[in-house]
Amino acid sequence: TYTATPKGSASFVTLEDGNRVLSTGNNNGYLDLGTQMARNVFAQLKYDYTISLDINVCIPNSLGSFCWAWAIGNGTGQYSALVNKAGNSDWYYEIKNSSAYMAYSSQGPREEEWHTVTAVQKGNTCTIYVDGVRKNSTTTSIHPSEFASSITQSWLGRSPYSADAYMTNAMMDNFRIYAKALTDEEVKMVADARPKQQAEEEDEVTFPVIFDFSTLSDTAEQFTGTLKNG
Repeated sequence: TYTATPKGSASFVTLEDGNRVLSTGNNNGYLDLGTQMARNVFAQLKYDYTISLDINVCIPNSLGSFCWAWAIGNGTGQYSALVNKAGNSDWYYEIKNSSAYMAYSSQGPREEEWHTVTAVQKGNTCTIYVDGVRKNSTTTSIHPSEFASSITQSWLGRSPYSADAYMTNAMMDNFRIYAKALTDEEVKMVADARPKQQAEEEDEVTFPVIFDFSTLSDTAEQFTGTLKNG
């Protein structure tokens, strides 16, 4: 229905496993998804929704600066976005319509590895997940439909702020928008559907393996447990 346009050094590349992905390259590369798509889709997001992206940030990159995996909105006053905090210390989902609300993951995904980052809004609660694991939530009264008709940018790999960096040398796949709030189980299914990396297939483990029970995952986020029977 809609046609996207690669900009700058962005291109589509085929990986060794045959999977075709977006590569942003190293010279202001990004993908323009088109404002018509964004306006039509966001106009339907009046209530619950989910936005998810598979991303692998290679080396060298721009993670030392603020850079955005995706941004759909109108300038710097209205948008829905996945943002890397400078220093790769905290990726977060942000929705803004004059006032801004952020759901922080409190982590930076590891370089040279595929990750699935998912934002879910159910009612007035926005939650961010990394690799199928719930991280944090924030409360907001904003929904994307409120600024759908004003959208002027719909980008993967570019920020609306001129001072921010482009998402350099990043590979992206499976940008998904759902007009429903996926459950925790469904978010994990989306993450698990991503092709496994060779390192994961070879069962490489970072030692020591520590479960401090601050989350369901070990501290290196290699393994995720499940609470059972209360």
